[in-house]
Amino acid sequence: MRFQMLAPTLAALAGAACAANPARVSVTADPVARTLILGEWTGNYYTSDEGRAGSIVFKFEQHDTTEFACYGDVVMVARSLTRPVLPADEGLTTQPEDAVRVLAIEHVRVTGRQVAGAMAPYQDPDTGETLSTTFEGWVDGDIIKGTLLTIHAKSGIRDEGTWEVTRQNK
Repeated sequence: MRFQMLAPTLAALAGAACAANPARVSVTADPVARTLILGEWTGNYYTSDEGRAGSIVFKFEQHDTTEFACYGDVVMVARSLTRPVLPADEGLTTQPEDAVRVLAIEHVRVTGRQVAGAMAPYQDPDTGETLSTTFEGWVDGDIIKGTLLTIHAKSGIRDEGTWEVTRQNK
């Protein structure tokens, strides 16, 4: 039931922010992995404390026998947007301008069915603290799902979560 009301927002953000022009991502993949992950993948992630959620877009392309490319990004929704919004007469506050951000995927490594990678460091929209996120998952047909770990550089707080993407086309 978590984030049921947020799901339509995430879908719209994924389409608007990511799909148009995802950034090129550093990728390494063995020959078996390349055949397993070709195509466009979209999905979502959630932190286990239900504090953050967002959308994910990956696109893996084989250009020729030597060049394999990955494009993708992640839309992060600020913690305040994942909570119910109160009507104006009950204390509604405005959201910060950066409540929704597109984050860069720094690199992806695919070995067989295992996918692992990291996000480029980014600022927590709620605290301003620098965050580092790593992720890993497993390819199972047209679904990749796994876990993520975010570490807050200054406080050392660790947030865990899950992510899942589904292949849209090959």
